[in-house]
Amino acid sequence: MQIIKGKAAIEKAIASIAGRGKKLDEDIHKAGVSCLAHASEHGDTSLLDSLVAAMPRGSRKLALVEWALAYGQVVVLDKKTAKDTGRTFGLDRTKTLDLEQAIENPWMEFRPEPDPVTAFDAQAAVAAVLRKLGKARQEGRAVENQALALKEARALVKALEATADDPLETVE
Repeated sequence: MQIIKGKAAIEKAIASIAGRGKKLDEDIHKAGVSCLAHASEHGDTSLLDSLVAAMPRGSRKLALVEWALAYGQVVVLDKKTAKDTGRTFGLDRTKTLDLEQAIENPWMEFRPEPDPVTAFDAQAAVAAVLRKLGKARQEGRAVENQALALKEARALVKALEATADDPLETVE
């Protein structure tokens, strides 16, 4: 990797990223609306599956999935079916396609991206609990509900291992 040198060159790279990001969002929106229309017309959700799979790392796949569920005739398949078939979506003829709303409400604005300043710091939260537990033990206080805490700690590990980009990864 070649490091960009100089403020002007770095600003130029940032401006390029912003422009390409906006264009990519628009392209994804156009493809998404087209996938919803195709699924409704032909009963085929495979193109929507492919679009979600094609999303770049770090993109907001969950926002796209929720947008598709809100406006399309699609449902997310259960984990076992999805794993067995390699598919994410299934057709749901009980729902109606709302193409107008799908166009007017782009996927990237459907679920606002969290502000990085207000992001949840999982490590800080876990560290705080561990400090409290250590302090309680140091002071000789009884630690209650250990079995339940252990069960929830295992669920926490599962939640931390799940990725936000994978709409099929849910925490129970």
